[in-house]
Amino acid sequence: VQHERTSDHGELFATNQVSPDTERCYRYQLRSFARWMEAERDVTELESVTTVDLLAYKQSLAHLSPTTQKRFIATIRSFFKW
Repeated sequence: VQHERTSDHGELFATNQVSPDTERCYRYQLRSFARWMEAERDVTELESVTTVDLLAYKQSLAHLSPTTQKRFIATIRSFFKW
């Protein structure tokens, strides 16, 4: 996902009236998502992300604890709703 645009959008999203720790987590999770989308799905534009891509990303988190998976998914879901 185009890192510059994602970074700009992610910056606005991550700093949207949250604590510094939450902001740091959001940034990390969004950067991880962007890197994965580009490396694994060859997606470089936010507008090109599909439901299939999101489901594949969710599956890629299977090695993480259920709580961590939920945090990543909640961040990505909130970002796209935002």
